[in-house]
Amino acid sequence: MAKAFAAAKLNLILHVTGQRSDGYHLLDSYVAMADIGDRITVSPADELSLNCTGPFAPDISSGPDNLVMRAAHLFDISKGAHIQLEKNLPASSGIGGGSSDAAATIRALSQLWSQPVPALSKLLQLGADIPVCMSSQLTRMRGIGEQLEMLGPPPQFPIILVNPRQGVSTPTVFNALASKQNPPVLEAMPDPRNREAWLLWLSKQRNDWRCRRRTWFQSSGMYWPRCALHPAWLWRVCLALVPHVLP
Repeated sequence: MAKAFAAAKLNLILHVTGQRSDGYHLLDSYVAMADIGDRITVSPADELSLNCTGPFAPDISSGPDNLVMRAAHLFDISKGAHIQLEKNLPASSGIGGGSSDAAATIRALSQLWSQPVPALSKLLQLGADIPVCMSSQLTRMRGIGEQLEMLGPPPQFPIILVNPRQGVSTPTVFNALASKQNPPVLEAMPDPRNREAWLLWLSKQRNDWRCRRRTWFQSSGMYWPRCALHPAWLWRVCLALVPHVLP
């Protein structure tokens, strides 16, 4: 038996810098993993199977189209496995749930089957977010997700994550962008151990989906709490790092 944690993926910064001819968007993003997420457990079996439990299990498929099952097929399968997915993150919430589940499955099956992790090219074919979800480090992600710079452990902050349970597809968000040719992150990141300098640097950066997400978020009847640091409006979820909450 092997277990792996599938952490929620947080794009603290997300600059959309271009679009390739094949439709993939180019990004410059700083990514951190939260301490909440799904859980993967794999055990030996004669065949490959998936069982989903947890509060959000009814919202996802347990069939061959699930990224978890597709991730298992990246290996040269000569053995079976029973995969248990405890789904604690809402589906289609923009915090990398499916990609993180796939990455955790790959790590767990690599251990169970004593096989190496599939090559980066295979991970990218499955999903552009999967490579960054393979690590728990603070990571700068560029290109379509293939250029990864590991930056060490992420700084520790309380966070607020709010999801209005309104799904918006990734293509819809990208298509709504006013511009897909935006500047990358130009200012070097200070040492995250310098809390004040790091927070100041982060507050100066952009999330190029912010305006569109604000519109969709507010249309659901949700309101953003007052926080000591700017919120980052992500795909389908609202995130803020909260040094303290104001009254």
